[in-house]
Amino acid sequence: MKTLFLSLTLSLSSLTAVAQVNPDSTEKSLKRAYVGLSLTTVTYHIYYKDGEELDGIKSGYFTPIALHAGYNLSDRLSIQIGVGYGGSKDKLEWSLNQNNNDPVKYRQYSKTNVLAVPVTAQMIFLKAFKRFPVYGTISMIPSFGFTKAETQEIRNGETTASNSSVNGMNLFATAGLGVNYKISSRFYGHAEYLFYKRNLTGQNSFHYDWEQYSPMGRRIYKSLGLGVNYKI
Repeated sequence: MKTLFLSLTLSLSSLTAVAQVNPDSTEKSLKRAYVGLSLTTVTYHIYYKDGEELDGIKSGYFTPIALHAGYNLSDRLSIQIGVGYGGSKDKLEWSLNQNNNDPVKYRQYSKTNVLAVPVTAQMIFLKAFKRFPVYGTISMIPSFGFTKAETQEIRNGETTASNSSVNGMNLFATAGLGVNYKISSRFYGHAEYLFYKRNLTGQNSFHYDWEQYSPMGRRIYKSLGLGVNYKI
């Protein structure tokens, strides 16, 4: 996967140089700038350096919704930058003996908010169907996460609460294939399958990240991206 990701990166870089030196004549009529909205089914997981303060409760997970602005360097190559937001919540309840009659019970709550800044390059490499060009895409996604947690101890009907919080940044990378589809002269949508997903600065747990333990159908479903763009 690392070799494939590097090859796709080099290909996009090479095409950028070609587009700058030998611009296609069709660029004169090309609407270069665009804005859009992107959705994904991919769940990312930020690992905090001091995450142990949360006592094991689920934290750092997010599935972002992003607004982005892009620019067509040529009729095949585009770059874009976006701002995305995502988050998650978790709740745990337990007692030492896992019994409803235990005199001491515990409850935990967590809430995660994440700001992501995806930077993406896309290269169209197949125009066999004019209305549905196929492209390769790579993204670097620095993400800033904030998680707050509360632990409650219920002892003989009396509740005592304590709070904790963590924050941190992880850098994610994705790569995949997509297809554009024309909606009107200015609107067009896209659908993507992201076969490469990696946390470059945190962990990549088999059991907790990227749905690796799931059946193939579930892994495909959790690797999709959708969106719509408007040409300015």
